[in-house]
Amino acid sequence: MLKISIEKGVAGPKHDFEPIAVSKVNPNEVHGGDICPVPYCNTLIVAETQSGKTSALGHILESCAGNALIVAFVPSIDSDEAWVKIRKKLRKNGNKFISFDSIEEDEVDEDDEIEEEDDDSNSKSLSEKKEKKEAC
Repeated sequence: MLKISIEKGVAGPKHDFEPIAVSKVNPNEVHGGDICPVPYCNTLIVAETQSGKTSALGHILESCAGNALIVAFVPSIDSDEAWVKIRKKLRKNGNKFISFDSIEEDEVDEDDEIEEEDDDSNSKSLSEKKEKKEAC
């Protein structure tokens, strides 16, 4: 059995534990299981410019995403013809595709309907909270 050790700081206490036992996933039962040998893994694609990274990612998304929501952060999402085609193909296949050209936020308008939980775990939009605050 695999043992994992975590040491806190250089001189801190050591903690030994075993990984949480989970059932094995059959790769044949997962979208794209024939592409990625470990279902639900993290994947990193690194290569030189013009080597086919975008095409490879497009193929992986098409094979693995099923009809999932895809959120992409791609600086060239609107100017790269490959991404325009990938987005169009995924939407045609039934995926909802949301894209951003940056991970930085634009200025957020306080009246935007952003959901967040309040202290009593009820979901309320910022505008509802703002109205409640202004009423006090």
